[in-house]
Amino acid sequence: MRIELVEKSKELEAGYWELAKNGDNSSAKVGALNGILAVQKYQAFLAGINQVMESK
Repeated sequence: MRIELVEKSKELEAGYWELAKNGDNSSAKVGALNGILAVQKYQAFLAGINQVMESK
């Protein structure tokens, strides 16, 4: 389950990067960058969970 979540979050992040690159206005680009930050925070959270689970 965690591996699937990580894979999906990477796909989502890639989509946000594409939007940031090709956004037609600054508002779209800022929204995409905010999405990237949110996904990266989520990925860090998942990494923390993985570390805890592996240490048990």
